[in-house]
Amino acid sequence: QQWVSEVALPCGAVGASDGRDLQYMTDLLALIEASDIPAPSPIEQRWSRRSASPMSPAHSAGEDDLHSWVGIIMYLPIDRPEARQAITDAFWDYNAVCRRQLWPKYDAHQHWAKIEPP
Repeated sequence: QQWVSEVALPCGAVGASDGRDLQYMTDLLALIEASDIPAPSPIEQRWSRRSASPMSPAHSAGEDDLHSWVGIIMYLPIDRPEARQAITDAFWDYNAVCRRQLWPKYDAHQHWAKIEPP
């Protein structure tokens, strides 16, 4: 079982990245180190073209718009309730720090279907 949060952020166009994808990761790593967040690694990052669906975090008008997806994943042991709670608390702290300090700066949007109880 695991906790997962994933965001998408615009980062230019196919063939013409604006560098926001890599700067986001640089800022995320600095935030993790400064906040002493126990972030599992590797941190997942992937890219996609825009989505035409208004419900998608990668929705945009330009057909060649590029989005980067970055995931927060924390794995839960099945047989240690105290550890599960500590990991759950750390996950929500990590998510809150990103929500406050990174997502507005990068116009990142959380995937609405990724957060659910394990």
